[in-house]
Amino acid sequence: MSEASNPAVEAIEEEAQRRRPAKGVGPLVRLLPFLGRYRAMVLLAFVSLVFATLATLATTTPPPPMQPGPGPVLQQPPPKQPGVLLQQPPPKQPG
Repeated sequence: MSEASNPAVEAIEEEAQRRRPAKGVGPLVRLLPFLGRYRAMVLLAFVSLVFATLATLATTTPPPPMQPGPGPVLQQPPPKQPGVLLQQPPPKQPG
């Protein structure tokens, strides 16, 4: 299924085309004088975010590398009815 056929994606794309482009960060810059009073708290929050990001990156393990080749081989065919397991007959003894 392609992304273009997804109704949610189409709605987001239409909204993005209708919306006016942003004028800039002027409104955010005008908030800076009010944050000056909390300079230490803002700095501590920024340092905490950087520390949390580094801790997350340091403790996450990457997935193992993928091995080329065929996928998993099934030992027996899937059951024809839900809840019914198929059993293989025991191997015949020679002689």
